[in-house]
Amino acid sequence: MFKDYLVVDTEGNPLLKEIAVINSLGNLIFEAIVTNNDRPLNPSTRGQSLVEVLNKFLEVISEQSEALVKDEVVLDEPILISPRDIIQQYFDRQKVKLKSKFMEHQILTDLDDVGKLETIIRFFKDSWDKLEIEVLNLGKRVTPEHLVIKIEQHQCVIAFLHEGGSKFFARMRNYNELMSYHPLLQFKLCRDETDYPITGRKSRQQLDNFKSSPRGDLIILNSEQRILFESIYQTIVDMQNLDLEVSVDEFIKFISSEYGNFWLWKILPI
Repeated sequence: MFKDYLVVDTEGNPLLKEIAVINSLGNLIFEAIVTNNDRPLNPSTRGQSLVEVLNKFLEVISEQSEALVKDEVVLDEPILISPRDIIQQYFDRQKVKLKSKFMEHQILTDLDDVGKLETIIRFFKDSWDKLEIEVLNLGKRVTPEHLVIKIEQHQCVIAFLHEGGSKFFARMRNYNELMSYHPLLQFKLCRDETDYPITGRKSRQQLDNFKSSPRGDLIILNSEQRILFESIYQTIVDMQNLDLEVSVDEFIKFISSEYGNFWLWKILPI
């Protein structure tokens, strides 16, 4: 919208032609002159000199420029995001991606899961005193993939067994035998709720024998716990590859406070 102003001398004679103020900044400046001047700029007002008008004009321009500079400084200030927020956003993205991946039937392997478990435990090693990791054996007989985890306050064996049928039976039987040879260790067996159902009579008997022992504990991972396990592992790998640059301490604080229900922390409290 255009506004027209007329500048006159002390006799009321026009000194300048009408000025069409086109841009918005110009409008603001001339409005400020008219509003703040005791003698409005129109032909009926006497004693308004051109010098006064120009001085007022320059004064308003200076004020407007300073305001714009201040605005630019505010806009250019960096937005600070805390390490915790960075981890939260990254971790949430990982969970969404992995959830989509596991919506389809994902093939799980015992060896992969034990490898992921070891990566997680070694990453959190400073959370426990005197951490030791080893593996048991039963000669040439095949046992479930597992790790023996020893800390000052606790010693346990964590195994994964996703197999079904005859493989489950043989490995479960051998796992029970290992348990009988190591009376000071607690034994955990992890399976997913999507694993093959155990229907065979002999296999069911071996599993029941394990569960009935005061040192045997069956852990069934539902989809939420599986996604959490995978997300923790993947975020650790990304940190090690410098795809996520946050400190180990910050990540440990985040996981321990936000995901205290993680099944591993119930076995090895951090």
